[in-house]
Amino acid sequence: MNTELTKVETALTEFSKIEAGLAELRATYAGVVFPVTTPAGMKEALAARAAIRKPRYSAEEIRKAAKAPILELGRSLDAKAKYITAELLKIEEPIQAQIAVEEGRKEREIIAENQRVAAITQAITDLHMIVSSMAGKSAAELAKRIADIQEYDLTEWAEEFIPQAEKARASAVASLQQLHAGAFAQEQAAAAEAKRIADEKADFERNKKELEKQRAELEARARAEFDRMEVARQQEAEAARAARAKIEEAERASRAAIEAQEREARQARAKADKEALDARLTEEDRLRSIRQAEEQRLQAEADRIAKERRAVEDAQRREREAVEAKEKAERDAKYEAERQKRIRENEIKDGWAQLSGFVRMYGHLAEFKVIADLIDDFLAEERQAA
Repeated sequence: MNTELTKVETALTEFSKIEAGLAELRATYAGVVFPVTTPAGMKEALAARAAIRKPRYSAEEIRKAAKAPILELGRSLDAKAKYITAELLKIEEPIQAQIAVEEGRKEREIIAENQRVAAITQAITDLHMIVSSMAGKSAAELAKRIADIQEYDLTEWAEEFIPQAEKARASAVASLQQLHAGAFAQEQAAAAEAKRIADEKADFERNKKELEKQRAELEARARAEFDRMEVARQQEAEAARAARAKIEEAERASRAAIEAQEREARQARAKADKEALDARLTEEDRLRSIRQAEEQRLQAEADRIAKERRAVEDAQRREREAVEAKEKAERDAKYEAERQKRIRENEIKDGWAQLSGFVRMYGHLAEFKVIADLIDDFLAEERQAA
């Protein structure tokens, strides 16, 4: 060992000598530019390089010579340490294996216990979360869920957390019962509303049938009036035709009388031709005038009857339309008033339900306690006022 240290100390001394010559070499050669393009300059550069290389090579040789015993010593140290470590591990490892087995068992027990507690805690949390998951469900679904929770055997999993589980279940059942009551009330209200709408529809259909019956009766009366007027018109036309037949009969009688007169006065016809002709023409003009006047009277009477019939039909139609418009306006006004009333009542019910739901879901949180208390006070005042 002392020999190796002596070699190291000698090497350090040699290094110091070389280091002492560095200043002279630096002063002589540092920053010098040699004219290597000339033979003399190249010779000077080679000499300078040799002067610098010699101490550099010497330093490397000194390092190797001094380090060799140190390297050998390091290898010996490594081998010895490796041997001692291996022998110690042979003694230590069986003991470490026993310790590892026990520590692993305890760690597994801790993990299993943490998992058990976490599972119970999660199950209790799930009981709390049931209420939010059942929001919006039907009354039948809520009733079934309540029955399932009440039959839930907590002793199978809650263990030492049974009080917390019982509390969570009671809270969930209470909240679900409130949801069930609200859902049942809403379904009853919806059923009542559906029945009311069905009844209104039935009333509407009955009123519609009654109106149709009244309309049919009005149309029947109008048709009867029209038929009566048509019969009257036909009777008047028949009377006109009878009058025209009477006139024609009178004309035929007159013509027969004229012919008789003509036969009786044939011998005097030549003398009285002009007078007889004038008399005949005058009589025909008179008869024609009477006939035309009668036809004009009959036509005027028929026009009057048709005009009166149209006036009656128009009046009946206007009266019918006015009655229908009035009844429709009254029905529409009544329906709109009822609809607005139902909308307001439903909005108020929904508002109360939402406020109550907010208190149930968030009233236990400190962040919402002030709001929940205000809502409770408001709902209490509204119930008292109602």
